Amino acid sequence: MLILVLHTLYKSKDLLRMQQELHGAYCLPKIVNLVLEKAGKALDWYISTAVGAQAEIESLKAKLGPLAPQEKQKRVHQDPDTKFAQVHEVVEA
Repeated sequence: MLILVLHTLYKSKDLLRMQQELHGAYCLPKIVNLVLEKAGKALDWYISTAVGAQAEIESLKAKLGPLAPQEKQKRVHQDPDTKFAQVHEVVEA
């Protein structure tokens, strides 16, 4: 009796190893082998795409860091009787 341990696949070689374990116990049709090979290629493509996207996210975060405001903006205290702040109040702040 074959006991196959399933785990998360991280690369196509993991899928190939599982395929070899199955092939040792059962005679797999060619179509199953073909589907598993294509699944391995797709898995590699998605992993490389995810790694590229993660690298791009990290570089964009690094670029965004210096653009963040360095100090909190000061609030202009204006006279409650006027509708808008006066120029000298903004300059004083």
